[in-house]
Formats: sequence, structure tokens, C-alpha cells
Amino acid sequence: MIWRSLQSACESMRSRSFLWQDGDILCGSLGVCTPTDPNSIGTPVLGCLPLVLTIAMAAEPLFDYKPFNYDKPLFTLDDIRKVNPQRHEMEQLSGVVWVNQEQHGLIGFKEVTHDEFWIQGHMPGFPLMPGVILCEAAAQLAGFYARKYNILQGGEYLGFGGMDSVRFRQPVYPGSRLILLVRTTRVMPRILAKFEFQGWVDDKLVFDGSMIGVPISRNHPTPSR
Repeated sequence: MIWRSLQSACESMRSRSFLWQDGDILCGSLGVCTPTDPNSIGTPVLGCLPLVLTIAMAAEPLFDYKPFNYDKPLFTLDDIRKVNPQRHEMEQLSGVVWVNQEQHGLIGFKEVTHDEFWIQGHMPGFPLMPGVILCEAAAQLAGFYARKYNILQGGEYLGFGGMDSVRFRQPVYPGSRLILLVRTTRVMPRILAKFEFQGWVDDKLVFDGSMIGVPISRNHPTPSR
């Protein structure tokens, strides 16, 4: 009975596929609900029911991103360039509309244009923003916060130290405005900072996860060619 209820819950969302961070359930396009553990696929599990209910609930943004004017950001691209080192094709942050140091968070965005460097190859005739570029955009927003407010008290750059629980929930296409939310969850001065992040397009959560940033300094010579 419970298993049929799980299948019914997935059937109501059969046009979409989900792999949710907080629910260890995969609801596929055929409307079949199974645990994501490959050793137990197809085996009914009583504990699945509350997880299906988790899937049915709308994801909540880390911060309310709707009240802001994205055409007049708090920090423009020129302002970002004074803080972040990325240039040319690797600039993945268009503006920052809100910063709150008390809440340790900020909201930025990336205008995904029809001139992105990855369009020709990812994929020809059907361009999709690569997941690594989505993560890079979130990391650049975290890096802006870390360097602008010197939360690590050291280092010239913020480098990737790792990522956890990253989920890509919707595709992102050229012509989209990708809204990025980042919140600092832990700071160990001169060692690392931890962040959680989300990306939203048209009020839909498209990706989320957590990351570690580490301070990097230019105290070694650049390799010669």
C-alpha cells in the first residue's frame, strides 16, 4: 500500500526527474520511485514516504532575492573587477544586488548571454550551461564576499578547497538570468571558509550545494613556458 502511494506520488511528477539532496529518492521520468542506493533499486522502503513529501515541497531560497533591481546592482561588473581577479571568458558574475554581513550572505547574478564561450561546444545545436561553470559562478560570488570583506584575513585570492552535496536540478540556457545566493557558514581565519549556495532561474532552483574556499597567495614564481 505504501509502495503504491510512493509510485503515485512520483507519477504526479512524471514529466520531471529529481535527485534531491535532502531526500535519498530518485523519481524518474517513468514515475517509478526507488532508493538511489544501487544495491536496493526496486526494493520498497517504508522510510521513503516522508522523503517523497520532501520532494513535493517547494525549495526555499537562502534569502529573498525578489525585491531587488537587477538592472541597477549594488556592485556593478566594474566594481566586481576591483575585487575578483577573473577576466574575459572566465568572468561569471555580472553584478551583486545585496550584501548583509550580519547574515553572512549576499545575492548576485550572472546574465547568461548568447555569446558565452561554451555555447559552440556544449552542446552544438542545444546549448546548456555546464555544471562546472554554474559552480564557478557561485564560487566567484563567494570569492567576492571573502575578499571584499577580508573574512579570511589573508591570501590574495580565494581558491576552491572542495565542494559537497552539489545537485543540478534544472538546465540553464542562454538568455537566462541566473540569480546566485551565497551564505557563509564557517570561517577559520587564514585557513578556510565554508559556504552554501543556490542558483535560481525564473523562480526555479537550478542548482545548489556547499563549497570550501581557501586563501591563495602569489608567493611563488609563475611557471615559465
